Amino acid sequence: MAGPGARVPDETLIKLNDLGLSLKRIGEITGYHFTTIHLRFRELGIIPTDTRRAFMDEVYQKLTPAQREWLAEEINLGQPIGSFIRMLIIEKYNNRKRS
Repeated sequence: MAGPGARVPDETLIKLNDLGLSLKRIGEITGYHFTTIHLRFRELGIIPTDTRRAFMDEVYQKLTPAQREWLAEEINLGQPIGSFIRMLIIEKYNNRKRS
């Protein structure tokens, strides 16, 4: 993403963090070492996404019982949650383009 010696804009790093990407993955995308990204976030007062914690725990906890049941039925079809989320994102993106 960044050329040699180029500084990746803070906004780009923040967006990647907001997507829930790990510092390691952000580093791979931007060409920075993850500790450099961590230091930049510290300077900006940004808390890096904690990818060690279960992402779905927070999502599941905030769903209603009916939404949890629906999700369980959808996932029970044997697809991993990551594939399901990717499908929802692509569906939402494709619907946006039609509007």
